[in-house]
Amino acid sequence: DRELLAEALWNGEATVLRSHQYPEWGPLNNPDRPPFPHDPDRARQLIAESGYAGEEVAFFTHPAYYTNGLAATEAVVEMWRDVGVNARVVVHENWSRVPTDDPDLEVRNLSDWFVIADPHATILWSWTLTALWDDSAAFEALGEQAATTLDTAERHALYQQMLDMFEAEAPGTVLYRVNEFYGVRRDIGWRPYSVYMMDFRPGNLSFTDPL
Repeated sequence: DRELLAEALWNGEATVLRSHQYPEWGPLNNPDRPPFPHDPDRARQLIAESGYAGEEVAFFTHPAYYTNGLAATEAVVEMWRDVGVNARVVVHENWSRVPTDDPDLEVRNLSDWFVIADPHATILWSWTLTALWDDSAAFEALGEQAATTLDTAERHALYQQMLDMFEAEAPGTVLYRVNEFYGVRRDIGWRPYSVYMMDFRPGNLSFTDPL
C-alpha cells in the first residue's frame, strides 16, 4: 500500500509513481499510465496460483542508510505476511558486502539513479546493472534500441514496452519518490543541488547577521 507508506512515513510528502517513470523525462513520460495497483485479494490469488508453499523470504535492509528505510521494510513485510508470504526483516550493517549471488539475499531495498533525466539512466541502469535482473536480455535489447534512436515517439513506445515487461515480470517494484529536506539557518544563504553534492563554495554560500 504505497499511498499508506507515503502518508505514514513521509507525512504525505512522498509521491507514488505511475510505474517506474518520472515527469522529468518530458515527452518520454506517460502521465496516463496507471500507478502500481494495491490489491491484496489479487495478491493472495496470485500467491495461491504460484505454488508457493510458505518458504521464508528474507528482506535485507540497512539500519540507517536510507531515511525511513528500516521502517518501510518492516511495514512492507507486515503487508506481505497479511497476504500469505512468510517474510522476515534482516538488518545488515554491511549489506553492500553481501554477495549478490548469496542465496539468502532474496529481497533488498535500493535507491534510484536520476542524475540524468532520461529512462536510459533510470530504468535500464537500475534494473540491469544494480538490481541484477536475471533473464533480462529482452528488456536490455529494448533499452539499447531506445538508446540508439533520436526519434522521440519511437523512444517513448520502446520505454513503454520496457515498463510493460518490468511490471509483468516484476524483478522488483517501486515504493515511492521522496523529497530531499535541508535545514538552513536564516542568516545562511545556501541553495542545495538536486545531486548528492554539498556545495559550500563562495558562490553558493553566504552569511548575514542573524535577525
